[in-house]
Amino acid sequence: MGKTVSGEVKMDRLYKLKCWIYPLSFLGAEMFSAFCGITGYRQEEGSALYLYYMISLFALSLLLVVHDIFILGKPFSKMVLLIPIIFTACYFSDISSESPPLEWTKKAYQFFLFFSLSPMLIASLIAKNNSIEGMYKYLDVILIILGIGMIARLPKMMMLGELIEGYNGISYQSALAFGAIYYGLLSKREDRFKFLKNKVFKLVSIVMCVLLPLTCLSSGGRGGVVFLFALAGLISLIFVKKRNIFKVLFFVLPLGLLGVVIIFDLVQNSVLENTFNRGMDRAFSYISSSGIDMAQTSNRDIVFELAQKNIEANRYTGYGIFHTIGAFGYPHNIFLEILEGGGIFYFAFWIIILIISIKRAYFIIKIERNLLFLVPLFIYPFVNLLFSGSYLMTGMFWFVLVFVLIYKPQQY
Repeated sequence: MGKTVSGEVKMDRLYKLKCWIYPLSFLGAEMFSAFCGITGYRQEEGSALYLYYMISLFALSLLLVVHDIFILGKPFSKMVLLIPIIFTACYFSDISSESPPLEWTKKAYQFFLFFSLSPMLIASLIAKNNSIEGMYKYLDVILIILGIGMIARLPKMMMLGELIEGYNGISYQSALAFGAIYYGLLSKREDRFKFLKNKVFKLVSIVMCVLLPLTCLSSGGRGGVVFLFALAGLISLIFVKKRNIFKVLFFVLPLGLLGVVIIFDLVQNSVLENTFNRGMDRAFSYISSSGIDMAQTSNRDIVFELAQKNIEANRYTGYGIFHTIGAFGYPHNIFLEILEGGGIFYFAFWIIILIISIKRAYFIIKIERNLLFLVPLFIYPFVNLLFSGSYLMTGMFWFVLVFVLIYKPQQY
C-alpha cells in the first residue's frame, strides 16, 4: 500500500514537472529574457549561461517526451515525425550543392532541430491526450513572470533614455505577457493558482496591464506594437461577444484610459520622455503622410529587395530551405523566406497549410471556449515571423502548427 502511495506521489510530481517544462520548451528564450530583466544579467550573443540553459531545457523536455511515449505509452501522432525527416532530407540536398558546405547552412539545420523538435513532439502529445487545459495554470504563471521580467526593464530604459539591446524581443514579449494577463483579468477561471485569484493580484494585474503596453511602446519594436494592438482588440471583442460588454466598457476601458492619462502626464518633462519618444518614433517610423515608408524599417527594405531579386531569379525551386539562410541570411519575413528557400510550389503548399491552421484554430476556440487563453500563443509566432526571425527556428510556431492540426475538440 505504501509503495502504491509513494508511486502515485512520484507520478504526480513528474506530471507537474512536465506541466512546467513543456511550455518552457517553446517559451525558453522568452523566459531567459525575463530572467535577464529581473536579475539585470546582460544577455550577450553566444552567452554561455544562455547556451547551458537552452541545452538543459532541450534535453529535459526530450527526456520527458520519451518517458510519456515509451514508459507511459501515451499516444502521439507518428505523422509529426515526417516533419524532421523531410527537413533533414532537404538539408542534405542543400549541402550537396555547396562546396564546401556553408557554416550557416549547418547552423540553420542544427537550430531547427534544437528549437523546433521538442515543441513538435510535445504539441503532438498534448493534442492526442487532450491535456492542454491542464497546463493552463502553469502557463499562466510562466507568462506572468515574463510580464514581470519585461516591466523590470523599464527603469533601465528610463535611466539610459534610449533603446536598449534586445528591444525587438522586449516589444513582442511585453505584448505576449499583456495578452495573457489581460485575458486572466477579464476571465473568471477557477483553475488558476489560488494566489492569482485574490483581490490583491487583480490590482497587480491592472497595474501590469498599464505598464506592459508602456514597455512595449518604449522598446521601439514595430512588430510588437502591431501584436499588442491586435491582442488588445481581439481579446476585448471576444469578451464583448461573451456578453461581458459592461465589464469591458465600464471597467477595463476606463482603467486603461486612466492609465494612459497618467503615463502621458509622467512622460511629459520627465526622464521617461526621451525613452518613450525614441521608442514611439522607431515603432511608427515607417508610417508617413504618404503611406508606408520602407526606408524607415531598419534596412528591411534592402533585405526585402535582395530576397525579391533572389525569388525572381529562381522562382520555381528556390535556393534551398537551409541554403537560403546560409547564403543570404534571414529575409525577416516568413513569406519571403519560404519563397526564397523553396520557390512558388513550396510557397503554395505553405499557404494551404497556414489557411487550414487558421481555420482549425478558429474552430477549436469556437467549440472549446475554455481554450481562449491560447489566443495570444496562436498569434505571437505568426506576427513575429512577419517582421523578424525564421520559421525554422521558432519553436512556438511549430508547437501551434502541430497542435491545431492534430487536436480534436472534446465537445465536437
